[in-house]
Amino acid sequence: MSDAAASARRWLYVDPDPETRAETEQLLAEGGAALDERFSGRLEFGTAGIRGAMGAGPMRMNRVLARATAAAVGRALLADHKAPTVAIGYDARRHSDLFAEDSARVLAGLGVPSLLLPGPIPTPVLAHALLRTGAEAGIMVTASHNPRPDNGIKVYWSDGAQIVPPIDRRISALIDEQFGGDGLPADDDLADDDDPLIQRGTAVDVESYVVAAAGLSGLDAPHDLVIAYTPLHGVGRDVLVDTLTLAGFASPHVVAEQAEPDGAFPTVEFPNPEEPGALALVLALADEPAADPEVEAPAESAGPNRILFLCTGNSCRSQMAEGLLRHIAADRFESLSAGSQPADGVHPMAVAVMKELDIDISSQQPKSIALFLSG
Repeated sequence: MSDAAASARRWLYVDPDPETRAETEQLLAEGGAALDERFSGRLEFGTAGIRGAMGAGPMRMNRVLARATAAAVGRALLADHKAPTVAIGYDARRHSDLFAEDSARVLAGLGVPSLLLPGPIPTPVLAHALLRTGAEAGIMVTASHNPRPDNGIKVYWSDGAQIVPPIDRRISALIDEQFGGDGLPADDDLADDDDPLIQRGTAVDVESYVVAAAGLSGLDAPHDLVIAYTPLHGVGRDVLVDTLTLAGFASPHVVAEQAEPDGAFPTVEFPNPEEPGALALVLALADEPAADPEVEAPAESAGPNRILFLCTGNSCRSQMAEGLLRHIAADRFESLSAGSQPADGVHPMAVAVMKELDIDISSQQPKSIALFLSG
């Protein structure tokens, strides 16, 4: 038996994906150069993480390689920290959700807690969550602007930035060790999906990024812009629209054909804005009169933009934010707040702190988010 065939049979033993298992079995049956190409070596891991076309074997991206990468990150952290934590996010490419879920379960199997962020998200939300929670590392399942058949994993460190040398070499070596004798993660090595070490994120984790990003735009900065935007079938639309709206900009004009997350990228050959033709639809939208800043837009019949600040108890921070925004920009925004588990009243310390700013929030009351979900 050749080395490639032996590697393929070891791969079959730990592969949880019926699709790639069938692909490996076919490669074993046919043998030859295709088998050698898939199972001699592996995709390179570096400062940009690891990425490549989806498929069976270590020269493609798949659940086995995603699990091995997560295990390497966990072991690197455990070598330096007694109780490390990891933030995990994923985009809308094929199997990104499975790679993220597997990563959380691998880490929990090693005793490493993680925060698994909710739903497909843009990469900056992951970096922000890492910094906000004080996690030691972040795993983002994405292939960025790679071709549509690809997927990948980026790794972030405690500074909120992508890893740099020599961290990348340490993680790469730990991946190699799993191929060389330690063994690739099998199902029995993974924790259950309801393991207490896996914390499931909520919309609040995304909203915290939106608030932070919107805060970078000064209240006195010009906001009278007309913006045309395309997410190119990626996951940026909701976060970008919410951020611009919260910052006081008009909602951007979004390319309808490319608005929904879709890992098949059906309207572009190559989902990279630097590629010729990739921005054709958004440039066409920008040329339409409705998106032209020189054309007078119809007057809005609605009142000021409504801003809803969310937290759990709606007793302190969200109440302060509601009062502060109302105080400084009541002419531009209708300021509101609510909580998922509203308290009985506004915290006295919040009232006292706001009073120091000559802002009275003593008459505000905690409200349930359910009041705003029915509209």
